Amino acid sequence: MVRLKKLTLEFPDKREEALYKRVFFRDSLPVTRIAVLLAAFLYALFGVLDFIFVSDHLRTFLILRIGIVVPFLLLFILLSFHRFFYRYWQFLLFLAFLITGVGIALMIALSPENWSYYGGLMLIFMVGYFFSRLRFIWASIGGWLNLIMFNVLMYLFADIDQQIFMAYNFFYASANLIGMFGSYYFEVSGRRNFYLSRQLDQKQRDLENINQTLESAVESRTRELKENEEKYRLIFERSPLGVFHFNDRWVITECNDHFANIIGRPRILLEGMHIKELSDKRITDAVERVLKGNKASFEGKYKPKGKGKANPVRILFAPIKRDMNKTIGGIGLVEDRSEFIEKQILEKQIAVARESVIFKQRFLANMSHEIRTPLTGIIGMIDILSQTRLNKEQKEYLSTLNLTSENLREIINQILDYSKIEAGRVTIKPRGFNFYELINNAQKLYETLCPPGVSLNVYIDPQIPEFIKADDHRVAQIINNLLNNAIKFTKEGTIDLLAMPEKWLADGALLLRIEVTDTGEGIQPEKINKLFKPFSQLDGVENQYFEGTGLGLSIAKELSDLMGGDIGVISEDGQGSTFWFNFKAEIVSREDAKKSINYSSLKKTGPLKILYAEDKLVNQKVVNIMLTSLGHKVTLVKNGQEALDKFEPGSFDLILMDIQMPVMDGVTATRKLKAKYADDLPPVVGLSANAFEGDREKYINQGLDDYLTKPVKKEDFMLLLHKLSIL
Repeated sequence: MVRLKKLTLEFPDKREEALYKRVFFRDSLPVTRIAVLLAAFLYALFGVLDFIFVSDHLRTFLILRIGIVVPFLLLFILLSFHRFFYRYWQFLLFLAFLITGVGIALMIALSPENWSYYGGLMLIFMVGYFFSRLRFIWASIGGWLNLIMFNVLMYLFADIDQQIFMAYNFFYASANLIGMFGSYYFEVSGRRNFYLSRQLDQKQRDLENINQTLESAVESRTRELKENEEKYRLIFERSPLGVFHFNDRWVITECNDHFANIIGRPRILLEGMHIKELSDKRITDAVERVLKGNKASFEGKYKPKGKGKANPVRILFAPIKRDMNKTIGGIGLVEDRSEFIEKQILEKQIAVARESVIFKQRFLANMSHEIRTPLTGIIGMIDILSQTRLNKEQKEYLSTLNLTSENLREIINQILDYSKIEAGRVTIKPRGFNFYELINNAQKLYETLCPPGVSLNVYIDPQIPEFIKADDHRVAQIINNLLNNAIKFTKEGTIDLLAMPEKWLADGALLLRIEVTDTGEGIQPEKINKLFKPFSQLDGVENQYFEGTGLGLSIAKELSDLMGGDIGVISEDGQGSTFWFNFKAEIVSREDAKKSINYSSLKKTGPLKILYAEDKLVNQKVVNIMLTSLGHKVTLVKNGQEALDKFEPGSFDLILMDIQMPVMDGVTATRKLKAKYADDLPPVVGLSANAFEGDREKYINQGLDDYLTKPVKKEDFMLLLHKLSIL
């Protein structure tokens, strides 16, 4: 419903009204120009007729027509081409309507007997109301002002019968009313049409927007469907499961390659095949349940028709339903369980292997403990005996006994090292140390072990920094192993130990290379590859006198790998051998390095009062003699409870605590002592045959201040006491 103001017929909405005025102006301008031009032409034409037929007031009429009205109308037409004409065109059109009407009214008043002028005024009313596109409000005002001016001018200048005058007024008033009605109708109709057109345009735009939205939605949905179809097709084709579809006539309509591989038939033959041809009643029973609208499954072994072995499979079936929940077919997912079952078997085998490794670790730990415990007594007594007066023959016997016991300890250590490496429990612990001191210590030790006729030479490249950061314990272990082997297989000649920088690495570290060259018998080329394998020893009569586990070089290889290096050998049969290894090291300053301790430089500390808890009588005697020989006083107890009862603050300077003891173990006793005496407790050092990787850290984390591994020697106690005195 169009709502307009009652008098002006304007839209209540100012924006709507402004838009209507612009549209009305645009549509009316051509018609208005024609109407005004026609009015100017008729005005001028009737002026010519006046010049021919009218004699009275001719001058006045010509001035009025040619001098005023026609120029104004022509000026109106010229102004209509100005860009701001839109703002005042209705007012100018109203003036044109008024001027042309007043001009005719004046000519009627001056020449009332000329009937043609009365028709001219009527023509002005028609143009003003119907042809000039003057709005209703302006046309109404202009029409009635013209009628008023007609009456005023007639009253002033005309002498006419009153009845005729009244008749003219009635006639012109009727013309005004009819013109107002028509103008009103035209404007209301125009505004209504404009409003409806606007509504239609809006609806059209809305429809276009809706259409675009729908088209976009359809396009997007089509694209999504296409993408989903591609995704489904990708999943369908590359699924790790066999996938197949079947309809309500039991026909396989589609399947993937994996399903064809499981069934054992080509895909092209399966698509279109009746399910019953799969020759397995359990599958057909499941399909029958699915076509009744139920889910089904099958698990067991399926044997393809013809040749082939039965494979373990699991098939899940589901119905496909559409209109009115009607089942139109189904889908099947087939899983080949062969790999799963093989994986289960493999996991069981891995679990068994893991349990075997754990059992071996426990066995080695127990055996190591049981062997190390009596070995402590043997090595300890040998050490004590070596400090007594012996004749030459006794010293030779004692030396043989010492070498045999050390060999036994080395065998135990190698077995444990290999077990740690095999279990992945060996970690590299780099620290700063004096590299030159480490090499010199090795030289001092192995010079005394070289047989007569064999000399040990050492060369350190001066480019090597004095202080480096690496795992000095593992570096020394590899050097010792290589030197031991060189001494074993060199009867005469020289053994050369060389250390040199191999290359600088991108991260600023240094790759150090160490070589041990001997003048022994050398190694045959076909036997070199066996050297770094576990439990490998060179065959031959010449080697039958050398004891060992065959683990030394394999352990050295693993350790060099862990230190970022490698190990190898260069040898020719009868020409001697060069064993080499390299490792990654960082350069550190003297202040940051932890200097290695030379046993010969250790100062005796004491005398100390030491409480020693040990349940084995032999170990009690050996350790007691060792510590007493160093000038210390030892108090012996048999278990942790006795140590707890015996200890009093200030009565002891050190506590040695065996780990495994009856009544109360060493760890429990240490915890109770620390809980009871706290700061009044001296250092508590653990003493045990447990020598696996991490045992030392484990016991220190449980409360011990330090830890020694059996078998122990006098030098071990000297080193311990020296370190505790530093602390």
